[in-house]
Amino acid sequence: MPPRRFKKKSVRKIVEKRVAKAIEKYEKTRADSNNAGGSGSTNTGGTIVPEMHGCSYKTFMNGKPHSFKGMKGVVD
Repeated sequence: MPPRRFKKKSVRKIVEKRVAKAIEKYEKTRADSNNAGGSGSTNTGGTIVPEMHGCSYKTFMNGKPHSFKGMKGVVD
């Protein structure tokens, strides 16, 4: 038996519901992190994680990344 096809209208409703739920969850998470104390860190379940503001070349190189030789495909 072939899979059942949905009408565009029903697919649109399903997508709208899921997007609305995702936005609601995102907004709740964002609001919770903004109210975590305002000290430049986010409280996530008891652990304090500093806010990330990006990465400069200098801070990236301080992490001593492996050099790329272009010999392999995906990293193992």
